[in-house]
Amino acid sequence: MRKKSKHFLKFLVSSMVVVFLVNFFLPVVNVLAETKKSVNIITNSEYSDSNNDGTPEEWNYYAKGGNYISSTVTNIIKDKPSSLLVHITNQDKNNVIVHQTVKLTQDLLDKKYTFSQWVKTENLKGGTANVRLQIVNKSNQKIDILDLNPKLTETTDWTKLETYIDIPKELNGEEVYGLKIENYISANTTGKVYFNDPVLKAIGDISITQPNNPVNPVDSLVKNGGYEKIKSDGVPESWGVWKSTGGLLVSSDNSILKEGNSSVKIENETLGKNSRGTLNQIIKNIPADMQKQSIKISQWIKTTGFEGKGLSLRLQYKDTNGNKIEPMGTITIDADRDMDWRNFEYIIDLPKETLGSIVFEYLYDDSIGTVWVDNTVVEKYIKVKSIEANPSIINLNDGEEKSLSLEFNPANTTDKNVTFESSDDSIMAVSDIGNIRGVNKGVAKLVITQKSEKIKLEIPVIVGDTSEISIDNINDINIKEGQVASGKIKAKSVNGEMLTYKVLANPSNGSINLKDTGEFDYYPNKNFYGKDSFSIAVKDESGNYALDQINVNIDKIDKSPVFENFIIKTNENVNINGALNAIDPEGSSLTFKILKSTANGQFNISNGVYVYKPNNNFNGYDYITIIASDNSGNETTAEGTIFVSPSINNIKATVKTEHPRILANQSDFNRIKKLINTDVNAKEWYGELKSRIDKIINEPVVPYNKPDGVRLNTLASKYIVDLSFMYKITGDTKYADRAWSELENVAINYPDWSHKHLLDTAMTSNGVAIGYDWLYDYLNDSQKKSIEDAIVNKALNIALDHYKKNDHRFVEDGFNWNFVCNTGFSTSALAIMGGNSTDLASQIIQEAFKSIQHGLPQYAPEGDSIEGISYWDYGTRYLVYFLSAVSSAINSNNLFINAPGIKETAEYPMFMTGKAGTYNYSDNDLVNPVGYLNLWFAKELNRPELTWYHKFYMDQVDSIVNVYDLLWYDPNLYKGDAPKELDKMYKNQSVITMRKDWGNKESSFLGFKGGLNGAPHGDLDIGSFVYDSLGVRWAMDLGKENYNLQGYWENTENGKRWSYYRKNAEGHNTLVINPSKEINQVVPAYSEVIDKKLNGKDGGYGVLDLTSAYENYAVKVNRGFNFINRNELLMRDEFLLKREGEVIWQMHTKADADIVENGKAVILKDGDNRLYVKLLTKGNLEFEVVEAKPYKESINPSGQNQNTGIKKIIVKSKRKEGAIDVWMAPFKDGDRTPNNAPEVKKLADWGEYYSN
Repeated sequence: MRKKSKHFLKFLVSSMVVVFLVNFFLPVVNVLAETKKSVNIITNSEYSDSNNDGTPEEWNYYAKGGNYISSTVTNIIKDKPSSLLVHITNQDKNNVIVHQTVKLTQDLLDKKYTFSQWVKTENLKGGTANVRLQIVNKSNQKIDILDLNPKLTETTDWTKLETYIDIPKELNGEEVYGLKIENYISANTTGKVYFNDPVLKAIGDISITQPNNPVNPVDSLVKNGGYEKIKSDGVPESWGVWKSTGGLLVSSDNSILKEGNSSVKIENETLGKNSRGTLNQIIKNIPADMQKQSIKISQWIKTTGFEGKGLSLRLQYKDTNGNKIEPMGTITIDADRDMDWRNFEYIIDLPKETLGSIVFEYLYDDSIGTVWVDNTVVEKYIKVKSIEANPSIINLNDGEEKSLSLEFNPANTTDKNVTFESSDDSIMAVSDIGNIRGVNKGVAKLVITQKSEKIKLEIPVIVGDTSEISIDNINDINIKEGQVASGKIKAKSVNGEMLTYKVLANPSNGSINLKDTGEFDYYPNKNFYGKDSFSIAVKDESGNYALDQINVNIDKIDKSPVFENFIIKTNENVNINGALNAIDPEGSSLTFKILKSTANGQFNISNGVYVYKPNNNFNGYDYITIIASDNSGNETTAEGTIFVSPSINNIKATVKTEHPRILANQSDFNRIKKLINTDVNAKEWYGELKSRIDKIINEPVVPYNKPDGVRLNTLASKYIVDLSFMYKITGDTKYADRAWSELENVAINYPDWSHKHLLDTAMTSNGVAIGYDWLYDYLNDSQKKSIEDAIVNKALNIALDHYKKNDHRFVEDGFNWNFVCNTGFSTSALAIMGGNSTDLASQIIQEAFKSIQHGLPQYAPEGDSIEGISYWDYGTRYLVYFLSAVSSAINSNNLFINAPGIKETAEYPMFMTGKAGTYNYSDNDLVNPVGYLNLWFAKELNRPELTWYHKFYMDQVDSIVNVYDLLWYDPNLYKGDAPKELDKMYKNQSVITMRKDWGNKESSFLGFKGGLNGAPHGDLDIGSFVYDSLGVRWAMDLGKENYNLQGYWENTENGKRWSYYRKNAEGHNTLVINPSKEINQVVPAYSEVIDKKLNGKDGGYGVLDLTSAYENYAVKVNRGFNFINRNELLMRDEFLLKREGEVIWQMHTKADADIVENGKAVILKDGDNRLYVKLLTKGNLEFEVVEAKPYKESINPSGQNQNTGIKKIIVKSKRKEGAIDVWMAPFKDGDRTPNNAPEVKKLADWGEYYSN
């Protein structure tokens, strides 16, 4: 989406002209009366061309395409005797801009101006014409821009565009040089545009309201953060407004404020209608000492009636060359509906790249109500890395006092506020300023806490004599980063008494596991290197103590370069160059070596910059393998995929000319006509399909509607495909007539195809394209034109702009957005090739072929989807539409089918389908994926076995026959048997599924996962599982939440998404350690399968390493799943925590639950089906049944699903090291409760279960 000007727009409409007013600092009142008092300061406003070369004096051209004729004319004019005519003869990807920069001397700045110009168009196709104004600096670079409306198209009479503008001496931190006037024609346009009489006049001085008693200035990156300086349009000076859905109202408020004279008020624009937009400011000239550091953002906020997605802080980063740096900084502000003034403070780490600018934004997101903001401050913040105390051990006598000094690293740490706390006030007391006093004989620890960075330092304190116990000092232990330091305390009682050991002061950057024998293991925190220490207290039977402090030196490991597989895209016969995206964690320079060179072009590297020259007339795939090396000899190898898209001329030459050609040709439809009369399956499916489609005939056309205010109802596109298909099969024009009604409504009556949610645009475009193609022989020229114009203006022009600017996520997205958008735009382009927009269509195809390279790798190497099964279904449908359309519409080989994982992906729905629904981890449903995709893969790959899944799908009660079932059905291939393997592991998400068989609906199924936390559409669900038996899902995954919840899509480390029950560990069948308001699994974390045995006759098992998900609390966490006899489930969790804590085992279920055997077992009931759940762990652990909602210690945001009818079985273990063993066995009501519990073994010995 193009960012709008930050200035407030007003509109005046009369019967003769449309006047657009942009009020920077001055109300419209009293301005019109003064307009005639000054002179026009634009040079050559008549467009005089004394040289007759088509270039008026003082005007310049930016038009790389060379596809236009420019001239001065006198026969078509408005107010001036001559006009500028720009006649564009053919479409080109470049804009045509005729511009003049008016230099403004100092006496012409800080002035109010009015600008106006007349514009007329003739037969303008493909794009628009209007006027843009840019306030520029001395380098003639944009400081701010105004895009005047209306944007003219087709044929329009003279239209006046007029705006009021204040031009200050300084704007957004830069000195103003002048105003650039642009007569602007967008890319891909043909036709004539006339420009006449541009006028720019100064009409007065700027008046900015200054505060009477301003807030004390703060050294802040944002200007006017107190909102005291106010432009006369009511918006605070230095702040801009961007309006999206529903507009946005922003104004200063001098009646409701926190401090000073005013605040800024943000509210929805239309009564009762949600708004979306931002209050924003561009921060430039970021000081060198703040680069790559942190910033502190503070502000006061008040709300009234505020509801919706909420309020967020966004920081959009750009480097010194203006390139966007991802990801942006995003913080959801937890503002209540009705809230008095509350202070919100946040610490944000800036990117490691050098910043050129930051766009600082308050995002008012699809909400309603009023928000006030005051005293916004953005300032430098230096985080503390460590704190050292002197002395590091404190020895006291009873009543003795001592003080200690603290040293902060770095010394210029911003927040040096700490608290002091004694672990035992009966032994040692401490004052608020850190003075320590001995109270009684014994040991205690002084805990020093800096809350901002959660730094904690523990100092051992011993009070009394220590001579009764002797300890051999342990020399400093030296290890490398990530290693374990082990040792033993060697102590002796002078009196020969027995000694006991305990950890007194924990390490600051690691954890310690101390055994009863005095042996210890020290585990440094992940990625920590430097010095650490801990203290162990030794006690004899008489109550005497001694201390031993162990110092550990952790050496840094020089890590290998970070160099990931990459994609390079270019066009046929076009060289490309760029920087290899590799970095060394230590910051050393890298060298690159080609390990395996390209086969279809020349690839060279110099100083980290590559140049690739494809062979002459080559298009398709090429590959490169490169090694990146650092100064220490560490190496990383990366694979590069190079895709050379066909040239425009090549595309024009290879796209078929006949219709239909999208997904099918006429012979395909003829084949289907025969099948529905001769084949039992085809006849049955056709009957069901016809019955359903016939009901559409008398339905009204689908209106333009966004049920949730964001997403367009795209049912019309589905109707179009269904009706067009029936017309091709029956030849009955009633289907074509009804399809045309839908096409006409969508093409003409829809104001847009919801381009602000581009998935809707693509889905609509895809359906319209198929209808256009399949109804081609039915449509008349006028109908075809209206459809083609809609495709061009409501989809393809928008798409091409995104492709060229790479300013929309889909262009380089790796997941379903990529497939859906590229497919919709490709099928549309393929449908209209050969018509009036062939050049545009060819460009779309060329760009889509390059863009889809970013989506294809998601299937590599095994064909699974990191987003889960429902999104595999959604995205793969559109991928198959794309692949099928390429095969059917283009006379060349389909290169894309050979991408890694594509040929394997048809197996994914088979193995992800359980006995009571799919394994629906992440934002997914239990609904089975459609079966027709496997028909296409079976046909394309000649693999009959893939059709088994289609048979399975069609046997389900909820299966729905689709046109694609008939389109891709081949009776000769419809012979697929069930897969031979019963178990499957997918490495990307460490997913394993196991089953007893493929046919019996009541047999058992198990699915469990490790994988990546923070994956697209993912949850904090490492270690979670589902379990089916007797046709019941006993252990369930809750699936998706409400997509419109505030912050739902914030999946970064501290994203709001993880606060919702269904999206964090508490809402899954996994472990929760020490429930609190903090995130309960680490993001990002990755869990691997560390042991497994699959596809054994009597069952199998898998073991996951969950440690990375719980690294804040645990040294080691492993979880095993043993699928005994392919029926029962034995689970074992082994854990070692950094400190004693609470480990909670969880399982969600819809079944009724009865606790039996004094809490040692639970019987789940569903009808006459039963599941016996037995706790095999010895000790005092027991089952509880609780509601499926956050624990009382946890965060509980409003608006989330209440999980009615769902309960959670839990086991709580409160210890530092231990195991939890749970056995599940299905049985029927009336049968004896299972009593053949398996022997419990350590996970390391699980191979013994299947050793025979």
